[in-house]
Amino acid sequence: RDGFARRLAEFGKTIPGSAGDLELLRHDLELVKAAAAKMRDAKGTAATKASIAASQKDGKVGELDKELKRLLASGSNIPGDADARRSRIARGVGLRAKDLPYVGELIQVGGEHKRWEHAIANLLYPLARRILVDEDHYEQVRQFVHDNQMNGEVVLQRAWTNRQRAIAIPSGTIAEMIEIDAGTPFRAWIAAE
Repeated sequence: RDGFARRLAEFGKTIPGSAGDLELLRHDLELVKAAAAKMRDAKGTAATKASIAASQKDGKVGELDKELKRLLASGSNIPGDADARRSRIARGVGLRAKDLPYVGELIQVGGEHKRWEHAIANLLYPLARRILVDEDHYEQVRQFVHDNQMNGEVVLQRAWTNRQRAIAIPSGTIAEMIEIDAGTPFRAWIAAE
């Protein structure tokens, strides 16, 4: 995610917060790519230098476009390598990848609180990188991760589900400022965190 954010920053862009923002970013990157192609077509010494820069930008835009397409197709904001690790764990223990969600997939800053998005994202970043595991499957998942080379960081979070406990979201809290996926069985746990 950090690498993706740095690559986007080269174009004056930030990581999108919603599916609509993803589409807008993809459109903007297509415009950048088209502009780079026009630069490459120019003639002369200056054009040659511009062509080299445009080719480099084309490559970077191509990488970003590929990642954006993957994000759009998956419906997730999780980087590809992290998603692959989670899928491997799920297959290894007989669960579906959606049974092991990253917290970051389940939350976003609510519309009226968008001005706080950067601060909230910084505050919740460590939590967002955790894979939630139902208490019933935690030991099995933990053992699989322990026994296998995961080729990257995996942070598991034992979590109870809505069927195990219920909680009211207290007013005036960060939990009130974020939207938690209504379909997740971990909704109450996230709100409590």
